[in-house]
Amino acid sequence: MRGRMEQISIMLPKKTIEELNLLSESENLPRSNLIRFAILQYLEKKKEGEALQKFVNENFENASDMGAVLKELIEKIVEKGKEGDNAKQRGR
Repeated sequence: MRGRMEQISIMLPKKTIEELNLLSESENLPRSNLIRFAILQYLEKKKEGEALQKFVNENFENASDMGAVLKELIEKIVEKGKEGDNAKQRGR
Protein backbone atom coordinates (compact mmCIF):
# COMPACT_ATOMS: atom_id res chain seq x y z
CA MET A 1 0.00 0.00 0.00
CA ARG A 2 2.78 2.42 0.90
CA GLY A 3 4.51 1.89 -2.45
CA ARG A 4 1.24 2.55 -4.28
CA MET A 5 0.72 5.76 -2.28
CA GLU A 6 4.21 6.93 -3.19
CA GLN A 7 3.57 6.22 -6.88
CA ILE A 8 0.36 8.22 -6.77
CA SER A 9 1.97 11.07 -4.85
CA ILE A 10 4.36 11.46 -7.77
CA MET A 11 1.33 12.04 -10.02
CA LEU A 12 0.01 14.86 -7.81
CA PRO A 13 0.81 18.29 -9.24
CA LYS A 14 3.88 19.98 -7.77
CA LYS A 15 1.71 22.91 -6.68
CA THR A 16 -0.47 20.53 -4.67
CA ILE A 17 2.56 19.10 -2.88
CA GLU A 18 3.83 22.61 -2.11
CA GLU A 19 0.41 23.60 -0.75
CA LEU A 20 0.33 20.47 1.40
CA ASN A 21 3.79 21.30 2.75
CA LEU A 22 2.68 24.83 3.68
CA LEU A 23 -0.50 23.50 5.28
CA SER A 24 1.51 20.94 7.21
CA GLU A 25 3.75 23.67 8.62
CA SER A 26 1.00 26.19 9.38
CA GLU A 27 -1.35 23.69 11.04
CA ASN A 28 1.43 21.66 12.67
CA LEU A 29 0.15 18.46 11.07
CA PRO A 30 2.26 15.58 9.80
CA ARG A 31 2.96 16.05 6.09
CA SER A 32 2.52 12.34 5.44
CA ASN A 33 -1.06 12.42 6.75
CA LEU A 34 -1.93 15.37 4.52
CA ILE A 35 -0.41 13.70 1.48
CA ARG A 36 -2.25 10.47 2.31
CA PHE A 37 -5.50 12.44 2.52
CA ALA A 38 -4.80 14.17 -0.81
CA ILE A 39 -4.06 10.82 -2.45
CA LEU A 40 -7.26 9.30 -1.10
CA GLN A 41 -9.22 12.30 -2.42
CA TYR A 42 -7.52 11.90 -5.80
CA LEU A 43 -8.41 8.20 -5.93
CA GLU A 44 -12.01 8.91 -4.88
CA LYS A 45 -12.45 11.47 -7.68
CA LYS A 46 -10.83 9.10 -10.16
CA LYS A 47 -13.22 6.35 -9.07
CA GLU A 48 -16.21 8.71 -9.45
CA GLY A 49 -15.05 9.58 -12.96
CA GLU A 50 -14.74 5.92 -13.86
CA ALA A 51 -18.23 5.22 -12.49
CA LEU A 52 -19.66 8.10 -14.52
CA GLN A 53 -17.90 6.85 -17.64
CA LYS A 54 -19.26 3.36 -17.04
CA PHE A 55 -22.78 4.77 -16.64
CA VAL A 56 -22.48 6.72 -19.89
CA ASN A 57 -21.12 3.69 -21.73
CA GLU A 58 -23.93 1.47 -20.44
CA ASN A 59 -26.75 3.93 -21.07
CA PHE A 60 -25.83 5.64 -24.30
CA GLU A 61 -24.81 3.83 -27.45
CA ASN A 62 -22.82 6.76 -28.70
CA ALA A 63 -22.16 10.41 -28.06
CA SER A 64 -25.02 11.56 -30.28
CA ASP A 65 -27.50 9.62 -28.11
CA MET A 66 -26.15 11.37 -25.06
CA GLY A 67 -26.25 14.72 -26.86
CA ALA A 68 -29.89 14.18 -27.83
CA VAL A 69 -30.84 13.34 -24.24
CA LEU A 70 -28.97 16.37 -22.90
CA LYS A 71 -30.59 18.62 -25.49
CA GLU A 72 -34.03 17.34 -24.48
CA LEU A 73 -33.28 17.93 -20.79
CA ILE A 74 -32.05 21.46 -21.49
CA GLU A 75 -35.18 22.23 -23.51
CA LYS A 76 -37.36 21.02 -20.63
CA ILE A 77 -35.43 23.16 -18.15
CA VAL A 78 -35.72 26.22 -20.38
CA GLU A 79 -39.45 25.60 -20.86
CA LYS A 80 -39.99 25.32 -17.09
CA GLY A 81 -38.06 28.55 -16.63
CA LYS A 82 -40.27 30.31 -19.18
CA GLU A 83 -43.39 28.99 -17.45
CA GLY A 84 -42.11 30.37 -14.16
CA ASP A 85 -41.36 33.76 -15.74
CA ASN A 86 -44.84 33.89 -17.31
CA ALA A 87 -46.45 33.05 -13.98
CA LYS A 88 -44.50 35.85 -12.29
CA GLN A 89 -45.59 38.33 -14.97
CA ARG A 90 -49.24 37.32 -14.59
CA GLY A 91 -48.95 37.80 -10.86
CA ARG A 92 -47.76 41.40 -11.20
